[in-house]
Amino acid sequence: MTLSDRHAGLDQRAEARRRTVASLRARVAVDPAMLPELAAAVNNLAADLAEAGSTGEALTNAWEAVERYRDLVRDDRDAHLLAFAISMNNLTLRLAEAGRPHEGLGAARDAVRLHRELFALWGEAHLPGLAGALNTVAVYSYAVRRVGEALLNAREAVALHYRLLVVDRDTHLLNAAASLDTLAAAQASLGDRVGAVATAREAVTLFQELSTLIAQAPVAAAAGSTVPTIEIEDVTDRLTEATERFWRLVQIPA
Repeated sequence: MTLSDRHAGLDQRAEARRRTVASLRARVAVDPAMLPELAAAVNNLAADLAEAGSTGEALTNAWEAVERYRDLVRDDRDAHLLAFAISMNNLTLRLAEAGRPHEGLGAARDAVRLHRELFALWGEAHLPGLAGALNTVAVYSYAVRRVGEALLNAREAVALHYRLLVVDRDTHLLNAAASLDTLAAAQASLGDRVGAVATAREAVTLFQELSTLIAQAPVAAAAGSTVPTIEIEDVTDRLTEATERFWRLVQIPA
């Protein structure tokens, strides 16, 4: 598939999603019980538009999805809380793509609060969502130079990801490595060179482990094992970035 073919496919998918949303809007006008389906469709449309490169329209739809879920959780919080959290995650990404990192940080903080509530209500099943949301807050805090906040959230994200590695190492390797990479950046910015070097080394080790796992995926799949569905190119890029960070930190005079 060529790049132009891929873009055409993304545009077609977004257009199909627009038609679905338009149809659901008409149905909601006569049957408000369809609101959850509309909120989900709008949230999915935002993600598809972002992938197709329609940043402004994607952000508009992401805001709408969040507001629709906000209304829904007022009526039945337990039923719609998870979808509300997911829509807030989506809004965080769309704000970053639109070059609005401070607003993105606000949405990321809201997402953490929602994921904490989910974890408090329903336990370990929501630990991955909370860990990921914490790392996202750390990334956005670092981007707007709130490095102390980035450090606190990255440390908690790393701790939770290590808990997840014990449960299912292969599934959580990527996010654990990413959270370590975030933590190393924050430590370095605050002058903790020794801690940053150790953390960056661990991030590189996990990215290397994941790279090996993916390279061996065809053999593992043939043997009936479950393997992460991650593109090797993505992991290779992250490994390269983490390795470069590690060596930059090592070369800083003590």
